[in-house]
Amino acid sequence: MSEQNYKIVVSGDICVNTLLWTTSPQVREGWNWQMHNNMHKISMPGESMLLARLISLATGRPVLSPQMRPESVYSNEFLHSTAKIERFPRLPGGRDTVYRISRHLGFTWNSPGLPKLLPVEQDDAAASMVVIDDENNGFNEQPEFWPLALKTPGKTPLVLYKLNNPNQSSALWKHLVETHLENMIIIINSEDLRAKGVNISKSISWERTAQDFVWQLNNNPNLSFLAGCRHLIFTFGLEGAIYYKCNGVSESRLYFMPYQFEGDFTKGIQGVVYGCTSCFVAGLVKSIAGRDMKEEELSFLINNGIREGIVAAQKYYIGGFGGNTSSFTFPHPKIFLAEGDYAIARENVQDVKIHIPINDHSRDCWHILNDKSPSNLAEIAAEIVKYGDGKVLKFIPVARFGNLKTVDRTEIESYRSINNLMGEYIATKNALRPLSIAVFGTPGSGKSFGVTEVAANIAPDLITKLNFNLSQFRSPADLARVF
Repeated sequence: MSEQNYKIVVSGDICVNTLLWTTSPQVREGWNWQMHNNMHKISMPGESMLLARLISLATGRPVLSPQMRPESVYSNEFLHSTAKIERFPRLPGGRDTVYRISRHLGFTWNSPGLPKLLPVEQDDAAASMVVIDDENNGFNEQPEFWPLALKTPGKTPLVLYKLNNPNQSSALWKHLVETHLENMIIIINSEDLRAKGVNISKSISWERTAQDFVWQLNNNPNLSFLAGCRHLIFTFGLEGAIYYKCNGVSESRLYFMPYQFEGDFTKGIQGVVYGCTSCFVAGLVKSIAGRDMKEEELSFLINNGIREGIVAAQKYYIGGFGGNTSSFTFPHPKIFLAEGDYAIARENVQDVKIHIPINDHSRDCWHILNDKSPSNLAEIAAEIVKYGDGKVLKFIPVARFGNLKTVDRTEIESYRSINNLMGEYIATKNALRPLSIAVFGTPGSGKSFGVTEVAANIAPDLITKLNFNLSQFRSPADLARVF
């Protein structure tokens, strides 16, 4: 198929995103309103129309999608989402600032029935790719707004289905499974699974998260409707993803950032940005659009597209809504360019085949370190001494807590468990009892150093280190004085 004949259709739920922000008085004398804080707002199409914009920027192609007239942005016929934005450092500790969301104020919908949707303008039943943004806001139950390529008998476009609320009972899901299952790629945010009670560990280790996911997909009856799909992609924060493919034999691959675990990237960045999963999908489309659609080629393109998506989503988050509200450039085209001043590259994203555990005990036996490095630990340690850890540890998960770095899965899970416990305890208001953690090991093994670095990494201003040697206590009174 020629490049000119390759058409992309994007459709789905529609929401108008309104951003509010305040500015300080600009004059000391003047009209009364000029000497008070001013409130500003801007409204822009979101959900499927934001996804369409992102895909157009990513691919450099025109995209067929719903179009909203400027005056319709303020119509109460559409679902509205309102958020307050503020200036935050673009990067932790940096001087450059950008706008991000400081508080979601909620949705607005006052009319009876479902929010208004829009048809795809200049829709084409012969479209090569259809991308659906299903936010579970009504589109999945209104076939009259579905793209023609999904409804026309005999048409087999490649379908990318971004699914916010996995639900096998919706009319759209049933239609796609019946008519387009062979050519469908489903993208789901893992937080949506957790919200439905699917037990997948978070931010302990990539091995644990990946094997929890495989177990849940194979054993949880609530996910059985997904197990028969050919291509499933689950995003884990902005730091990782899992690609499950089933063509007779199922296989799952984990994609991860070596120095980041789920949730790490955004911890030091203030504010949030909506549309990160949409940006990931746009990066995926960039890799696939216009290419050969043979099965083996598609898997390779998805492999590259996941890397594109992770990198683009991180750039998107860093850039926020930009630093200049007088001339909004959102989303910014640079997020899909290889160059730029971002220390993020597609080559940084690593992947590994997920080992399927035979039983619960065998889950602890899989170490990405062993899969990615043919050397034993002693050889790796020697290479770090010679060449530095930056060159040696760029292919495997590395946990960092201040001056502490570890690549051993057991240590990673232990330290990150302590890190999570301390973080939750600090965030708990009016805790009634102290947090007690026992650490065991031989003298000189790094017990005190490790726990101290974890604590300092979490809250150096809140946690104070006090040393007491129990061997020097002579009576229970000494212990009482300590407490």
